[in-house]
Amino acid sequence: SEGRVANATVVKGAYNELLNNAAVDAAKQWVFKPALARGKKPVKSWTTHEFTFKLK
Repeated sequence: SEGRVANATVVKGAYNELLNNAAVDAAKQWVFKPALARGKKPVKSWTTHEFTFKLK
């Protein structure tokens, strides 16, 4: 609830574990504006995000 990712996990991963780890590492670097209870107190929340990798 401080505007940082506290826990990131892979729900449906790639066959390549390196890509799964890269997605988790990227998510852990995010900073965001936390949800507020009654517009005042930061509260924990969760979401999902899909990562698409393009390999060259």
